[in-house]
Amino acid sequence: DDYNAKEVAGKDAVFKVKLHEIKFRELPELDDEFAKDVSEFDTLDDYKNDVRKHIQDKYDDSAAEEVENSLMEQVIGAMTSEIPEVMYDNATDGFVNDFGYRLQSQGISLESYLKYTGSNMGDFRKGFREQAEKQVKMRLALEKIAELEAIEPSEEDVEAEYKKIAERYGMEIDKVKTAVSGEDLKKDIKSTKALETVKNSAVISEEEVKDEPEKDKSETDKSEKKEKKSASKKSTEDKAEDGEVIEKKASRKTKSADDSSEKEAPKKAARKTAKKRDAKEEKAE
Repeated sequence: DDYNAKEVAGKDAVFKVKLHEIKFRELPELDDEFAKDVSEFDTLDDYKNDVRKHIQDKYDDSAAEEVENSLMEQVIGAMTSEIPEVMYDNATDGFVNDFGYRLQSQGISLESYLKYTGSNMGDFRKGFREQAEKQVKMRLALEKIAELEAIEPSEEDVEAEYKKIAERYGMEIDKVKTAVSGEDLKKDIKSTKALETVKNSAVISEEEVKDEPEKDKSETDKSEKKEKKSASKKSTEDKAEDGEVIEKKASRKTKSADDSSEKEAPKKAARKTAKKRDAKEEKAE
C-alpha cells in the first residue's frame, strides 16, 4: 500500500530476476595432500599430532606461568623493605620508553599517540605505575635470593645466552657481545636461576578442573528468554563502539634504511635482553 508507484500499490506483483552466478566456499579435503600443502608433514596424522603438541605446549606454558606468578606474589607479599621512590620512577620510565619504541616501529611518535587518544604524559605514566612497582619488588626479591643462595652464572652460561640471542636475531655472536653488556646478561641469568630456586623449593600440587554440572533444561530456557528480553530493550546508544587502532606501515625501503636497521639490530637485541629480565619480573602481575 505504501509503494511509490500508486497505480500498482496494494496489488500482487511478480518480479523476474536473472541469476548470473552462485558463489560458495569449497573447503579442501582433510587428507595427506592437504597436510603436504600447508605443512612440512607428509601425512595428515603427523600434521594433527604436531598441531595437538603445539596446543598442549601452549597450555603447559600457561600453567607454568600461573605457578610462577603465584609464587612470586607470595614472595613479594612477604617482603619488608623501604624502596626509594626513584626506583619506581625509573621502572616507569622504562615502560614508557619501551612503549615509545614500539610505536616508532609503526611510524608513530609517542606525542602523536597521546594526542590521538586524548591523554597526557602524566596520566599515561600512571597507567604503568602498578606494573613498575611489581617489577621493582620482583627484581629486588630475585637479587636477594640469588645473593643468599650464592648464585653466580658461569662463563658457559653467559656464552650459551649470547648464542641464543645471536640465533634469535640472525647476528654474529661478536656483534651481540658488543651490543649486550656481559654484566646485564649475568643479571638476567641470575634472576632466571633464582626463580628456578623458588620453584624447586615450593610444594606444588595439581588440581583437576571439573566441568560445571549441566543446568536443568527448563531453567536454561528461562534464563535464555530473560537474556533475550533484556537485550531487546537495549537501544543502539548503549552499544559500545570499538576503539580505532592507529597503524602505519612503511611504504618503501631504501638502502640507507637497511643500513640503519642493521645498526639498530644489536641495540634491539640489547633492549630485548633487558626486556627478557623485565618480562620474568612482570610475571608477578
